[in-house]
Amino acid sequence: MEQSRDLIQKCIIEEKIEYYEYSNFNNVRRIGSGGYAKIYYAVLLNHTDVALKLFKNNNDKVTIKEVVNEIKLHRKVNVNSNIIRLLGVTRYEGKGGTNSRLTNYMLVLEYADSGTLRSYLHKNFKHLSWDDKIDLAWQIARAIRCLHAENIVHRDLGVREEVIKGTPPAYAKIYEDCWQVNPNIRPTIEKVFSDLNALKVNNEDQMKIDASQKSCSSQTDPLEIDLNDVTDLNNRGFLCQCMGRYEESLYFFNKALEISPDSATILSERGSTYRYMGKYEESLADLSKSLEISPDDAITLNNRGLT
Repeated sequence: MEQSRDLIQKCIIEEKIEYYEYSNFNNVRRIGSGGYAKIYYAVLLNHTDVALKLFKNNNDKVTIKEVVNEIKLHRKVNVNSNIIRLLGVTRYEGKGGTNSRLTNYMLVLEYADSGTLRSYLHKNFKHLSWDDKIDLAWQIARAIRCLHAENIVHRDLGVREEVIKGTPPAYAKIYEDCWQVNPNIRPTIEKVFSDLNALKVNNEDQMKIDASQKSCSSQTDPLEIDLNDVTDLNNRGFLCQCMGRYEESLYFFNKALEISPDSATILSERGSTYRYMGKYEESLADLSKSLEISPDDAITLNNRGLT
């Protein structure tokens, strides 16, 4: 067991994980339990709400390896705002004293005050508009997109169910395509994210989308857009990209980069547009420059690997 303890301590050092003394936590109370862990709510001395994850059966060497693996996976995706962040590690000293400390390592995680997604939807589903539901789906897809960029597969997303009555047809088609029995004809996460993003934009304001489509029809049409606003230009470029209007997308990204030439985000998005157009040299140049500015961006790294 000493060897297993060393395995966790080595991981904490190598991954530069912050260690918290358990005495720094107040108001600890159990709030949930899963297949192999118990979840507790706690408050740090700096008044930050956190969740503590205590793994069951920690005397099992296989479980110890799973703990180490989960720490490493968290570190890979800790920059994504749609994924619960790992804040550090603590160790609870139970009644067994120092001999049981190995069994009591706990992950310190960002606290989700609305509970799990499943419990949140169970409580609020009827009160959410379809715009809200599509936005949640978009956030989930964004998180999974980040996981896939790091070659991480989420294996606990739930069962396939029937289409919910009243589901917008365009939204239903997205997840029905994902339910295909043959995995070879299921859409990629990039496709799912792109479709949801387009649907999300569409549903925010139908009048705005009409104006956007009209403005995208001409590269020089300034309708409803401030050509001096980087955010407007980037959003319009991304919208045109989602519509498959790549020349228009390039126009807006080019305009945005004239104002902000060192924007890693815009360079990355323009690189994606070039890739969709089959202009791989231009795509590689943009993605590489984006990574020079933001070297740890998982999505850009993945896109460069695909180019």
